[in-house]
Amino acid sequence: MDGRAGAGDESGLDYAPYPRLRGLRELDRDGALRVRDPAGGAVTGSFRLDFAGVVSRHQAGLPGQELVLPAGRGGTQVFDLASGRRLWTWAGESPAWNGPVPCLRAHYCVFGDGGTDVLDPATGAVLWRVPGYSAPLQDDGDRLVMYRPTAEQFRPDDVAAFPADRGGGVAWQRRGWFLANGPFMAAPGTPSFVWRPAGTTDAIVGRLDPGDGSVHIIGRAPDFYGTPQCSATAGRVACLAVGVLYVWRLR
Repeated sequence: MDGRAGAGDESGLDYAPYPRLRGLRELDRDGALRVRDPAGGAVTGSFRLDFAGVVSRHQAGLPGQELVLPAGRGGTQVFDLASGRRLWTWAGESPAWNGPVPCLRAHYCVFGDGGTDVLDPATGAVLWRVPGYSAPLQDDGDRLVMYRPTAEQFRPDDVAAFPADRGGGVAWQRRGWFLANGPFMAAPGTPSFVWRPAGTTDAIVGRLDPGDGSVHIIGRAPDFYGTPQCSATAGRVACLAVGVLYVWRLR
């Protein structure tokens, strides 16, 4: 937060696509929105929103829009930056993680407890809904890859892809492989890894292809149990499983 922000200002970081930080956004209780350069703090944009009140949080929406969650007033409000006009309000459930957030290049998504809603950016109307799948894994602009949460959140094994142009139709579904990325959405272009038991303690590790749901086998590891976490560079993948680190070359 910039030290010059006035009392009552609410600041937020604009970091889409993760992990590149693009800007620092400040919104005061009178609706003045300032966008600052994160390197030096210089104001790079100023807008006036038709808003007044205390802000719980806010963030950049789709291009030309701002998302504002007023404190004590249920629902996320979507504003047009050019006119400052409030376009619509999402009055559904709003925990900190679930949205609305920009998705599929030109839509908003709400990842709720019972499923995912894809919204019209101009009106907030629900265009289509995916029941059950509420945890995003990847969004490449053309499709959402999501998994179905279970009671054992760290070992989901039901992943499916939903193209933007199919109205909630399934492109592919993969079961029987546990996710090894942890319960977090991968950055665009970041591979997702999966594993499955092979015997009492051994496991087979693979890379999930978001295009067709196929699994490309990377290797087999002994003493691979618990909740492994995998990450990759351009040429190698490393998986940590209960204190044991495995590293393979990616082919």
